[in-house]
Amino acid sequence: MVGTDGSEGDAIHIEFDELEKAGISPLHVLQMTTLSGAEFLGRLDDMGTVEAGKNADLVLLDGDPIESVQNLHKINAVIRAGSYHSKDELDFIKKKYTNEK
Repeated sequence: MVGTDGSEGDAIHIEFDELEKAGISPLHVLQMTTLSGAEFLGRLDDMGTVEAGKNADLVLLDGDPIESVQNLHKINAVIRAGSYHSKDELDFIKKKYTNEK
């Protein structure tokens, strides 16, 4: 199961990279990030996979995460609680809260 006690931001992406360096396949990293958490929580009926009737918070990527864990860094948009957030909006939020120039 993937998770971090680090602050919001890139901590989870650093963990993805470390898992890949440890020899874990991109598919397994993706499963650890989605399916394993739902399984651990006993919530496979409503989360963990993309299926009709399940909660549908999604991260849309500009690359196939099965090909490379690096593609998990290529976030194009997020759908959370039914709201679509574009890359431009996400970049604006990131700048606002991280004081990036």
